[in-house]
Amino acid sequence: MEIFDGTADLARVTAGHRPWQRVLEAIERAPTWYEGSMHSLGDSLTALRTRCRWEAEHFTGHRRYLEVTCAGASPVELEVARKDELVSAGDYRDTSDREHFTGTGRPVRLEPRQILVLATDEALRWRAPADAPATVVHLTVEGTVLRSP
Repeated sequence: MEIFDGTADLARVTAGHRPWQRVLEAIERAPTWYEGSMHSLGDSLTALRTRCRWEAEHFTGHRRYLEVTCAGASPVELEVARKDELVSAGDYRDTSDREHFTGTGRPVRLEPRQILVLATDEALRWRAPADAPATVVHLTVEGTVLRSP
């Protein structure tokens, strides 16, 4: 898990990498989208504006996509854990690239415009709906590089 203070911070770390430029583009465009509508930018990512993602009773993780969450105008309350510290709550679904877990993670509060990048060995759950829509981006891991800040 990496947390960035905003798009400028993420852009500094990911400069020159086309997939990350698309993530930044999605985050910048998201306020013009209808809440709850999924968008695709190229073939490497999908993005959504939402106040809450997944069901709060379990963690959700991915194998083929990094999950990027950018808080909107209000904070976002999440819980994050490594998958190997959680208990599987069902089979992995290749068609949705989702796997669910139970257990306890570490509370994470994203302040407005902060960005969390979740690795494929981690899972998260939303602790409560946000007061304002956040942007959630799924970025394919193929060819994706994230250098630590």
